[in-house]
Amino acid sequence: MSNDNWKPKKGEQVELVGLISNPELNGCMIGIITKSEIDCKSGRWAVRLKKDGSYIAVKPSNIIAANLDRKLELALQKLVAAGGTEEEEDDDEEEEEVDDNKNYVEPSEYLLDELLAVGDARFDLEHYDKAASIFYRAYYIAMHKGNCINNPESFPVAHKMLQAYSKCEEEHQIRFGHDMAQQTLMMPGCPRYILQDKKDIEDVMRRKGIEIRDMMADLNRNMAQFGMGF
Repeated sequence: MSNDNWKPKKGEQVELVGLISNPELNGCMIGIITKSEIDCKSGRWAVRLKKDGSYIAVKPSNIIAANLDRKLELALQKLVAAGGTEEEEDDDEEEEEVDDNKNYVEPSEYLLDELLAVGDARFDLEHYDKAASIFYRAYYIAMHKGNCINNPESFPVAHKMLQAYSKCEEEHQIRFGHDMAQQTLMMPGCPRYILQDKKDIEDVMRRKGIEIRDMMADLNRNMAQFGMGF
């Protein structure tokens, strides 16, 4: 079926197919496509590659709408190729060995983009429990990226994580998402959209009859037992 008359919407995910001059790009998911980037004379689309931000011009027949299952398949392939897995591995012993090495760079730091791609694909497929788990891993990687503490780049990842938790079905996941929202709000420079994420989760909790607990209030009560309340 010809794609000559198909016009992707702004921000739509598409897949590159049938490229001859750049065959290594076939199967790649590309990101932003805007109408202003159409080359009217040649009839080609100027599309931006997600990884490095560069542009290439492609024929309409070289782009197809991204199938959600295909999107997940490709994201998982890239994650595995980068040395990661969708299920978190138990690396407690490894962490104990490197805790004292200040120059150590956690290998998972290099998997951030790949994890986010898998999380996005799971979210789009409405696999919210798996998406939340993946975004949770990505959140902590982003928070400590480059040996930083509370890296501000973690907030957009936290937003994805909290959105996923707000759509989970299991009570323990929703509660955990609420706890994570409260923790994130305590971080310096936390943007207002995280507060809205917290409110969204609380709306879900009310609908499901789940008790909403204030972490700081609980902490104060516990500390008050020892005469150390804030």
